[in-house]
Amino acid sequence: MFNQKRKRIFLLGTILIVSFLYTQIEYLFSHVEETIAAEKVGVNIEDFAPNIVGETLNGESFELEKLRGKKVILNFFATWCYPCQEEMPLISRLIQHLPANEIEFVAINLTSQENSMKDITPFLNHFKAELDPVLDVDGDIMNTYRIIGIPTTFILDEEGMIIERVDGPLTKELIERVLSVSIH
Repeated sequence: MFNQKRKRIFLLGTILIVSFLYTQIEYLFSHVEETIAAEKVGVNIEDFAPNIVGETLNGESFELEKLRGKKVILNFFATWCYPCQEEMPLISRLIQHLPANEIEFVAINLTSQENSMKDITPFLNHFKAELDPVLDVDGDIMNTYRIIGIPTTFILDEEGMIIERVDGPLTKELIERVLSVSIH
């Protein structure tokens, strides 16, 4: 009888220890995964792009993370920027050739750097750019993405990882190589 009682206590103790260790390991792994994911957020190739939350020129709310599952082209521009003006006709053509539901083009206007917000709509109309840019009114997005010169473009994969960063104007060759999109 004493032996059976010891076996039950031993079995119960073993079950409790195994249960405790299981919960601790699960807790540890979840924190390791969070730490690894948090370290990969950045603005370099193979980093996960920081989320962008903002409002567009037309007053729509925008959140970058809602575009997961699609490739995303993030293009930072300002209306006074001569290289931005030079690349806008290419962007207008690119937008027309993007495969629906596969690639999203997101323009981010560095509104904090503009002379006037009133310049944005005429600029887009002049280049026939069918865009509703996200407005970076206070410069937070520009700072988060470490934008030094414009235009700057990030290409994200379907998971939100940066696969290309272009400091300067986009080119037709780059678009065709990275996105496999043919522009006429």
